[in-house]
Amino acid sequence: MVKAGVSRHWMMNLSKLKLTYKLSMQDPNSGFTIDPSQVTGEIAEQGQISIIITRKPGKVKEDKMLIEYSGEIKGRTLVRVVPIE
Repeated sequence: MVKAGVSRHWMMNLSKLKLTYKLSMQDPNSGFTIDPSQVTGEIAEQGQISIIITRKPGKVKEDKMLIEYSGEIKGRTLVRVVPIE
């Protein structure tokens, strides 16, 4: 059993273009949540933002977080999220 926990991560935009992003967990029943105020937003040119990911208590399995970005640059990235005690 894993305890609940919170972790902060940084997302950086290394380009000279503004990025609009959307975050989501791949599994709709994920043991991880993203702060609702951070699910969508913008990152300034060569800027950064912090993201808060919360782990629910109990048996949590590995998941993947999808980062979709659009604007002047478009794409998507899949990040592995693993519960650690």
